[in-house]
Amino acid sequence: MSKKELIASLYAHAAWANAKLLDQVARLSEAKYRDPMSAEYRSVHETLVHTLLAEWRWFEAWRGDGQPPANINADDLTTLDLIRARWAELREQRAAFIASLTESDLEAQLSRTRGGRTSTFLRWQAMTTVALHGVQHRAEIAQYLTAAGFSPGDLDFIFYVMSQPPPS
Repeated sequence: MSKKELIASLYAHAAWANAKLLDQVARLSEAKYRDPMSAEYRSVHETLVHTLLAEWRWFEAWRGDGQPPANINADDLTTLDLIRARWAELREQRAAFIASLTESDLEAQLSRTRGGRTSTFLRWQAMTTVALHGVQHRAEIAQYLTAAGFSPGDLDFIFYVMSQPPPS
């Protein structure tokens, strides 16, 4: 399997897992959706917004822009329906971008400055990092949902693979 195929499958898994998760998030009361998930952590809503905005920022960095489109910001993502719509838009654009990449495109160097420190890495490393960042936050939300009686079920990559038609 090529790096491109692996990255495409990581993001297909993310879309599948996000759909399962968001279906259960929709069952939460507004209060549970907005309340902190724990004494030290943000709400489900804030976690979803954080994850979505991080994915947009990184997507733009992969393309060389570095910032999400001006019409996407936390203040505009006030409901779960708006979050779903923006994630669908990102999913479509990202899939097209990934499909357009060559293996050499994945080896391109990118840099990011954070806290005054600039780091350089390869595009495939950044793309993998973002996919794994989403796993972390889905797990946090899934734990909260399960405790509230709305488990999203198994979100592991292998369950995504098993849910797909067999290769031809």
